[in-house]
Amino acid sequence: MKHLGVAKQAPTAPRSPAAPKRDPGRSLIFVRTLRRAAPPVRPDWIGRDLSNTKARHHRSKRSWGALLLGTLCVALLLSALRVELFRLRYEISDAIQAEQRLLEERRELTVAVRRLRDPHLLARRADKLGLGRPERLIEIDATPPPRAARRSTPGGDRRS
Repeated sequence: MKHLGVAKQAPTAPRSPAAPKRDPGRSLIFVRTLRRAAPPVRPDWIGRDLSNTKARHHRSKRSWGALLLGTLCVALLLSALRVELFRLRYEISDAIQAEQRLLEERRELTVAVRRLRDPHLLARRADKLGLGRPERLIEIDATPPPRAARRSTPGGDRRS
């Protein structure tokens, strides 16, 4: 109900004194939303007898076949992706187990190297083998000797 662009509210039942009072701003928002709402649209086909009319959108067998083929292709693609996902998950699991085994082996080898380098254990082993402290030390130079001048070989420059 509009009168000169102002929405009128329908008459309401009188409120009892115990009823809570409404916020006047809230009712204005409600009225504004009602004013914006479009009137319901009544379709043209209501009240018509459609039993004798032909269907406008009749799909051919080709279109149904194409739709079925497309659906089948999508289903196969999704199943292939799912199988690949499972395969990758198993590979990741195997790789994690191999990594854990290698880390454990590394820990064991580190312990073994530390045990072999222990000076007290080395001294005991030397005593067992009958080795004593050396009387003198011999230093060996570990630097490689300078390269000798290249000699020319008969028949050209060949590398062996």
